[in-house]
Amino acid sequence: MTPISIHMASLGMTLLALFCVGTQISVPMISSQARHWRTLLVICIGQWLVLPLILLGYLEILGSDDRVTLAVAVVAMAPAGMFAVTALYLIGISFSAALVGVLALQILGAILLFGAIDLLWNTEIMPADDLQESLTDMSRSQLVLLFLPMLVGLATRYLFPSLGPMLYRPTRLVIWGAYITVAAHAISLKAHFSYRADVIGTMPMVVGMVGCGILAGFIVYLLSHRVLKLDGHDTVMASTLIGVQGPAPALLLTQIHRDDWTELAAVTINYALLLPILAGIWLLISKTRWGSMLLPR
Repeated sequence: MTPISIHMASLGMTLLALFCVGTQISVPMISSQARHWRTLLVICIGQWLVLPLILLGYLEILGSDDRVTLAVAVVAMAPAGMFAVTALYLIGISFSAALVGVLALQILGAILLFGAIDLLWNTEIMPADDLQESLTDMSRSQLVLLFLPMLVGLATRYLFPSLGPMLYRPTRLVIWGAYITVAAHAISLKAHFSYRADVIGTMPMVVGMVGCGILAGFIVYLLSHRVLKLDGHDTVMASTLIGVQGPAPALLLTQIHRDDWTELAAVTINYALLLPILAGIWLLISKTRWGSMLLPR
């Protein structure tokens, strides 16, 4: 399996990145966002209604193997976590406000994720109890790994107020370091599954899966802007949380199932390798004139 050194480096860099992000959190922004129920509502609609329907249509058109289809559904709909929060930080959106939305997705994650998958996809290929237990473990672990280091960072900043400004620029470097170690983790998994999982064969499907997430995010953007009349910051934040999912839950599921669901490994590996590229694209967009207008500072 994955060498323990790579596994620990990936975990350590993720925790460090989240700690650094925690030192940049604005508590007033968190408390004010908790009162914006319309933003939280549109985030949940995007994650549990818009994204599943788009993904269902895409997978119906492809007509792939049931085990591959189930793997794509599980990975694509895993609630956004570390990757979404740090990507928001890189492109200039307030992740302090986004934390409330991410927390709502994580708490609802295990129940609604299993419900949507059981309703829309064929879960008979895998015992429902096993899948639900795996998703619950994933959601619980993600919740702890995501918020505990950020809470420590927040507390540290409270005790040492000068720490936040000092870590403002280094935080970006740590985030990219975390992305690199996650990619290394995925590559090591690829080596392990190279003879049993069709990693190359699932790449086109995974690219389409990422496209489905971006399309769902765009629909959420239009819904937020045109219908709910949210301000520009909340609109972009909500759409990004839907369009950019995190690789960590998928990697965790792959560790849980190991060799009994190699299709999950193939989808996960490609997804984890694509996401740093997606973050780079978002960052480039944010530097353009159009992106500067779209992404409020």
